[in-house]
Amino acid sequence: TLGQKTFQHMEMLISASLIYWMLSICLELIQSRIERHYARSKVR
Repeated sequence: TLGQKTFQHMEMLISASLIYWMLSICLELIQSRIERHYARSKVR
């Protein structure tokens, strides 16, 4: 793998976890907007 040549396993794991964290935050924001949109129709 890429980390075997440079022995930088932690850097790759940290960068992968940051990418996962950013994606999950974005998806969470999208989900909350969708839920707010459909919750408005129940109030009426």
